[in-house]
Amino acid sequence: MKPEDVLVVDDDSAVRAAIVMALSAIRPQWRIALCHSGEEAVDKAPLLQPGRVVLDVRMGGMCGFECLNQLRPILPASRIILFTAFGSKDVAHHTWIGNADGFVQKGLSLKPLLDSLGHPPSRRRVVGLGLTPREHQFLQLLAADLGNKGIAAELNLSRQYVDNRLSGLYQKLGVHSAAGAIARAANLGLLDLSGYSGVGEKSTHSHPRKNL
Repeated sequence: MKPEDVLVVDDDSAVRAAIVMALSAIRPQWRIALCHSGEEAVDKAPLLQPGRVVLDVRMGGMCGFECLNQLRPILPASRIILFTAFGSKDVAHHTWIGNADGFVQKGLSLKPLLDSLGHPPSRRRVVGLGLTPREHQFLQLLAADLGNKGIAAELNLSRQYVDNRLSGLYQKLGVHSAAGAIARAANLGLLDLSGYSGVGEKSTHSHPRKNL
């Protein structure tokens, strides 16, 4: 999907249909993906990469707050709007702490939601991934075509330590492989590939062995 596309997450099919109809009327160029649960949204978000998300709060299974907490690391730059029939301090809190970009109460009109979605996605979310200096270092070594074993040898670390740290890094980036991590980090501006002849090709740069 493209930055202007929308992911609608709501367990009510009538609500999903109403949002699709309203968005299609005013933003026909936007593509819309639908999920009926938080679990489905978390599963599909890494591939879809929507620029905007409409997220119901009260759903069966995973609630909207838990879904939000899992979606934010996967979609650091996306505009996520909580959409709920129940205004509450919890909704305001999740918006205030920065995980959501806003919340709209469900009502007779969808205009407030459509107005909120009209704002562009915010790139400020990229800094919210919270990567450590070590994780940035691992990204650079992955881009230099060093696998887990190579990184362990290069930095004089145990293989188990590297495996664990890379697993955490992949989770933060919402990917499942080194290639996915490199592509995702480059797309977010977290990794500059200009010093490498290409993704998957070794760099001529030297890498410090200092432990962080």
